[in-house]
Amino acid sequence: MTPEQVRFILGTPMLVDPFDASRWYYVHYLREGWSDPKIENLTLLFANGVLVDMQGDFKRSASFSQNF
Repeated sequence: MTPEQVRFILGTPMLVDPFDASRWYYVHYLREGWSDPKIENLTLLFANGVLVDMQGDFKRSASFSQNF
């Protein structure tokens, strides 16, 4: 996926690394009622204009690495 496609699906990243613009950070924060908040992180890495890696608290699809 290109950065434009990722931005269309996930929205604007919470942070684009100022020292490495190919690394995007997303944070999902959910607090239901009075419960403790649930915080999940997702880091995306691009190379040559294509998504090449993702790290964080979300599971990868089995087909994620088959696209490369």
